Amino acid sequence: MGSSQERAAPFLADRSVCPETACSFALIVAIAGAVGLVIACFSDCAMKLGQKPAILFTVCAFLFTIHQYQQKIASISLPLIDSYLDPLLCMPILLHLIVWERKLLYRRAGYTLSRAHIIGYVLLVSILCEIVFPLWNEKMTGDAWDIACYALGGFIYASVSTPYLQKSAGQAYED
Repeated sequence: MGSSQERAAPFLADRSVCPETACSFALIVAIAGAVGLVIACFSDCAMKLGQKPAILFTVCAFLFTIHQYQQKIASISLPLIDSYLDPLLCMPILLHLIVWERKLLYRRAGYTLSRAHIIGYVLLVSILCEIVFPLWNEKMTGDAWDIACYALGGFIYASVSTPYLQKSAGQAYED
């Protein structure tokens, strides 16, 4: 055996080192594989149907859920992600839900938000979350970087969901 195999051999030979960890790891790998397959099938179907906003919403909601689990339940702290991932994901999730609600109310399958509405919602969320709520509650703090994350999230949503932002530069806009 080579030197690396000799060092690894005792761990491979003795499976009773930590059976709970091995079982947990296998379960995590199996779940991750199943989730990956579902996301791949969903995204393939959505891309064929032209549902890029649904893919963006699903990815953002999945990332948000995973982040909340790791932060609140697993007590894993990643300071940069804890500070800025939620504001970044907020606008694509919120704007998609607003469009979904309006499609139901107005019974128009092709409904999309205008640029003015997207900018308005970004400004509304920014003002509420970074100015009004911190004045109202001492535990909340305003952060200019959060406003940048809301704006970036709004831009990402607009670039995926708005037909006139998806056109090439040579085409005229049809408003």
